[in-house]
Amino acid sequence: MSRVLIGSFDLLNIAHLTQIDAVARPQSDLIVAVISDSGLTDLTGTSPFLPQDERLAVISQLRMVNGTCITGPENRWTLPEHDELFVDAGVWDQLTAAGLDIRHAFSVAPTRLPTNPALLSAVSAA
Repeated sequence: MSRVLIGSFDLLNIAHLTQIDAVARPQSDLIVAVISDSGLTDLTGTSPFLPQDERLAVISQLRMVNGTCITGPENRWTLPEHDELFVDAGVWDQLTAAGLDIRHAFSVAPTRLPTNPALLSAVSAA
């Protein structure tokens, strides 16, 4: 079984880790689809703090992640083959507005948010 989780993962923090942990399962592969720089700019109207290659590199180092990819308008929001799709709840509405068909996806909200006020402010702005 393969699972795909879509998110920005900009300024990786405890909220992202709780989302990834909630989706990861020992008996299935977890592929994390990192939203591209242009995708984030299109979705949120702001540029990401970290470029997509750095966000991808950080996510790929997590032991519960079996693979990574970049998705966004430049590749028509292409995702790898999957059995289950999970979407960061923070970008659900924007992805739907961008035309990505995520009706079959599961929304994943963080179970724990950062406690640093500056980081929490930056994350909520992204």
